[in-house]
Amino acid sequence: MLFQIKLVNLLSIFIVILYVIPTQSEFTKNFRRFVRGVSGEKMLSYLERMDLGSGGSFGGKHTSSDKIKHNPIIFIHGATRKASTFAQARQFFTKHGYKSGELYGMSYYDDGRTPLTGVVLRCGDIANIRQFIILVHKYTDRKVNVVGYSMGSPLTRKAILGGKCVDSDQFLGGPLTNIVENYVSIAGVANGYEACSTALGGVPMCNKRNGFACNSKFIKNINNKGYRYEGKNSYAIFSETDTLVGQNCCGKRCSVLTASTRNIRLNGNDHASILTASIGVMFNLFN
Repeated sequence: MLFQIKLVNLLSIFIVILYVIPTQSEFTKNFRRFVRGVSGEKMLSYLERMDLGSGGSFGGKHTSSDKIKHNPIIFIHGATRKASTFAQARQFFTKHGYKSGELYGMSYYDDGRTPLTGVVLRCGDIANIRQFIILVHKYTDRKVNVVGYSMGSPLTRKAILGGKCVDSDQFLGGPLTNIVENYVSIAGVANGYEACSTALGGVPMCNKRNGFACNSKFIKNINNKGYRYEGKNSYAIFSETDTLVGQNCCGKRCSVLTASTRNIRLNGNDHASILTASIGVMFNLFN
């Protein structure tokens, strides 16, 4: 009898875990079917990233009848990471009323197999992120909120801006500004990466075409417009104690957006802790 009671209790706990903890590893079947139907199997594999194992992507409605009550949020991670970077943010938003069909993430690069110094801002990643934004917008029939953390900031900004890629001359298309309600850059490589001007000047990530250097062709391209193109509203969340991205990039703060609706300073945080510190701020910006 004691064994049966313990077995029932364990089963109850397991069921609770299934319902409380959001799935970390992939798109829902409903969203997967939509992506495959609109963009094909190859694009689905680029976005879902099953090759990265658990945490390579997330998002989607469980059934076609699920209601979308909030503008969906698209989270794009930083260098050497993957979509599961935002597990804590997903849990917070879910606790506060968001559903799976309102929270989305995908991965680019290879989850740290390529060292940071070898990472560059590739056109292929930008094109995939851009397609992801378009697909989520079409799937939910709502304007989207886009969040770019660290390297995810310049990638998402270029994905929204469109135009030609600096490394391949591929034309991405026109701006996506009209389908983005709120854009948030967190500890972003907005104006560059300070160490590229000093210790790391010769590594691939600091190259002058599609690298993080403040005077690279890529960084200049996303900053020379003189107007806000990232969305109806744009916000940069940064910390003056972030020593990874740094503070001085060609005379500008590295993580500030010059045409933003508001730049939000969260001092006392480093490059990692600012992501957690930003969760409540984002919730208030989106609601």
